Amino acid sequence: MKIIHIVSVALLTCFINVSNGQEKKDTTVDKKDHHEKMEYCCAEHHEMMSHKPGKCPKCHKEMILSPKEKMKYEVTRYFSCPHHPGMRSDKKGVCPKCKKPLEMHEEKH
Repeated sequence: MKIIHIVSVALLTCFINVSNGQEKKDTTVDKKDHHEKMEYCCAEHHEMMSHKPGKCPKCHKEMILSPKEKMKYEVTRYFSCPHHPGMRSDKKGVCPKCKKPLEMHEEKH
C-alpha cells in the first residue's frame, strides 16, 4: 500500500511539472503571429481597417499602420533569457529551459 502511495505521488508530481512547462511555452512571442494581428487603416477613411497591408477599397491609396499600431511598433517590450536568447516572452517570468529569470528588453524599430 505504501508503494502505491509513493508511485501515485511521483506520477502526480510529474504530471504537474509537465503541465507547468506547457503553460510557459504558450507565453512565448511568435513574430509571425504579431505581424498578422497588426491593423492597417486608410489615411483618409479611418473606418476602413485591415489586418494586411494593401489598398483602400474606397480611394485605392496605400493602407498605413493605424495610430495605435504605430505606437506599439515603435517600442515593443519583451523578456528573454540571458543564456537562451531565442527564448522570448511577452511576460515577466523564468526560462523554461534553465529556470533563470527573464530580462526585459525594448525592441526599437
